[in-house]
Amino acid sequence: MRRPTLVPLDRMNFPLILTGELRATFADIVSSPLPRRLSALMRRLNADHDERQEAGTRLWGKHNRNVEPY
Repeated sequence: MRRPTLVPLDRMNFPLILTGELRATFADIVSSPLPRRLSALMRRLNADHDERQEAGTRLWGKHNRNVEPY
């Protein structure tokens, strides 16, 4: 069985190459359109959030005062 050929790793350019590839991948993901079901879910969540804001209820950030600290 043949051994795979070893490719020398350039330690100076590797971080730059990796950064460039990660940026390109991130740009591809961000620029691709959302699936229809996900965009519909985001619209529903946004509408629910707006309704709660108008009603004056605050669900996030409530703390249970009955819990003892560590």
